[in-house]
Amino acid sequence: MPNTYSADLTEPIVGANGLPTGQFISQPVTLASRTTSTGLTNALDALVTNQFPTYGAQLNFTLPIRNRAAQADAALAVLTQRQDLTRLQQTQNTIIIGIRNAQIALEQARASLTAAQAAYVLAQQSEAAEEKKLQFGTSSSELVVQQQELLAAAAGTDVRDEVNLVEAKVNFDAAMARTFAVNNVDVISAKNITSGSDTKIPGTTASGELYDLPDLNRIPPAKPSSAPPSGSNATATPVQQNHN
Repeated sequence: MPNTYSADLTEPIVGANGLPTGQFISQPVTLASRTTSTGLTNALDALVTNQFPTYGAQLNFTLPIRNRAAQADAALAVLTQRQDLTRLQQTQNTIIIGIRNAQIALEQARASLTAAQAAYVLAQQSEAAEEKKLQFGTSSSELVVQQQELLAAAAGTDVRDEVNLVEAKVNFDAAMARTFAVNNVDVISAKNITSGSDTKIPGTTASGELYDLPDLNRIPPAKPSSAPPSGSNATATPVQQNHN
């Protein structure tokens, strides 16, 4: 094939003297008939004269189809509202149950106090009747002492029920959130209390005494028995009645 050069792979490229071996075939170079040189001046001229304009256009169109993000936000808002309503209902139920329990405890305390007062009156009457029996010789000092013990126990129960009623009333006022209003406590004026003024605790007077405490003076002291103590050999002498 003409103008074809095949390299001999077994022939060394460089000889012993360090010069390349073989034959080099030159290829002719054809130059362009016309060259154009451009630079910064031509680029600025093309920019000013708008010789090579570039046009562009863009159109964006968004059509939401089944907007999942908005649906998720709406469902989350509805769920949060239901949770808030549930917590509100739970709080209301707790308050209602607390008020009802306090009201039941208050009614029970009043009933217990009424029963204790009736028991105290009955114990007074029984003790007085036993005293009269002892005077007529139909009873003994032991029975009188027993009636006096029952009277003291009834008085203690009455006092305890009085305290329970006051405590139940305080708890009921607290459940109704009216503790300050019932006891005439003003929070604004309480800030101005000085070190010498009287404080007022709910359920007590300014002096610190409880409201509506029973009068302990109504409990009669134990009367000394005129009969001999029980267990002795002496007997009570019956009273002689005059039928004339």
